[in-house]
Amino acid sequence: MASTADRELCSWLDATRGLQEQVATARAVAQAAQVSRLVRLDDQGHQLWDTPFGPWWFPKGASKESIHFAIAQYLVTAYPGLAVRKGDVVLDCGGFVGDWTHWALQAGAAKVILFEPAAGQLECIRRNLAGPLRDGRVVLIPKGVWDREEQLVLSHWEDNPAGHSVTDARGPSGETILLTTIDRVVEELGLDRVDAIKMDIEGAEVRAVHGARKTLARFRPRLAIATEHTADKFQNNRDVIAAVKSVAPFYKHRCGFCGVDKQRRILPETLYFDP
Repeated sequence: MASTADRELCSWLDATRGLQEQVATARAVAQAAQVSRLVRLDDQGHQLWDTPFGPWWFPKGASKESIHFAIAQYLVTAYPGLAVRKGDVVLDCGGFVGDWTHWALQAGAAKVILFEPAAGQLECIRRNLAGPLRDGRVVLIPKGVWDREEQLVLSHWEDNPAGHSVTDARGPSGETILLTTIDRVVEELGLDRVDAIKMDIEGAEVRAVHGARKTLARFRPRLAIATEHTADKFQNNRDVIAAVKSVAPFYKHRCGFCGVDKQRRILPETLYFDP
């Protein structure tokens, strides 16, 4: 049976482009496996890899497959539908080990506010982005994004730390983390502009959007939101679109990276929103 695109989520043209992005990423994963190698482990088990963008730290327990995928996203420009321009102020929500932040800086961002709550990832970020953290181009917020200030358990995905989640039980272990809102951090930092926001936050998307109501209305930033994090991807895409429209109805959405579900529907795993 042929795959079909759901017009409620994205056009057939966007869906086709999204599938092409998936194919390009798969090829880049194979390339990453060939050009990257593990250099050493530290005494905490964190992994130093030689990558196409230099020496890079990844958390303890991360599988080769998950690391190759992270490197591949950099090789093909993760979130290619989210423009980052010279001088931009950017929010990286769910920063993992700082790889997308690194790309945003290279693309010309003047400042990146990086949200990441997991202890292992935070240690890697501090190593990977030591220079930009020192000179203020990166501001590290050691919290997750949500719709209020809260303390929750972050469930660990043992061999894929990029998949840790506060909304879904991923494994037998976890850690207690702090969550905050985008609006609160933007206000606390006194930001006078926010040009782009990337969210890859493992099921917390709708809550985080509601916690960014003032920021979206005031600054109208370009958005990239990963949506593949729930069992029902179709519904999660609908919920994210509805959340953005409810707080900032002027946004228009389009789909990015796409996959095919068991019903042979082509579904976006990333949504882009343009003001």
